[in-house]
Amino acid sequence: MTAIPTAPLTPGDVVRPGVKIRKDGHMKWTVERDGHMAVLFDEEGMKRGRWAAWSPFAGTPQGIVLFTDDVEAAVDAVLATLPALASTVAKQAGVTIAEVLEEAAALAEEWKDQPRRLVLHAKVLEGDAELSGPAALVILEAMATRAAEAAAQEPTAEAAPTPGEPEWRTLKGVSAPFFLFGEEHEGGQFAAAGDRNQVTGKPLLIVRLWTDHGLRFAEDENGRELYLWGAAAKFWTAPAQ
Repeated sequence: MTAIPTAPLTPGDVVRPGVKIRKDGHMKWTVERDGHMAVLFDEEGMKRGRWAAWSPFAGTPQGIVLFTDDVEAAVDAVLATLPALASTVAKQAGVTIAEVLEEAAALAEEWKDQPRRLVLHAKVLEGDAELSGPAALVILEAMATRAAEAAAQEPTAEAAPTPGEPEWRTLKGVSAPFFLFGEEHEGGQFAAAGDRNQVTGKPLLIVRLWTDHGLRFAEDENGRELYLWGAAAKFWTAPAQ
């Protein structure tokens, strides 16, 4: 029986990439990312919600981001405000730092007329940068959307055909693709199975079949041409499924 994952009970049960969550005293938990810290206060029994999520970057009265009973929502609410390094965002998104910085530059251009919406902090880091919490969140969402769109555009690999029920017969009425049974010989020669009482050899996928001056020819999946004699010749064949 597959175990059903249980909902986290405390902030310490919540796991987020690059984030450290620790209990700090009896009724408080700290949420830290890249040197910046927020706090979740345990207010069990309060009607407004057990968890009071506080962040110094909240920009709200008393720095409260959210009151909720959902501990994961509380963690994510403060993370949405905490600054994050471009390298941390890149690791979480599975992309390069350069891609994150490129996305940050585009976002800064988009937000340039909104002075309260900061993308980059002034902290100078070689080959890295510190993003504001809202910018990091937007960039993560953009990267996730881009990855989903790229995955949707990738062609789905078709399953390789497999042989159906073998049959001893002529090739009249047979259309490619189908399988022809036989054995490989030195020099790249293929010998079709000739025992009418039993199937021998291995199946070879035939992708083209044609007649020229009363003689039959075929081409296998590797582009090799086969000579299959006249119209009355019989072979062990199987439909491609």
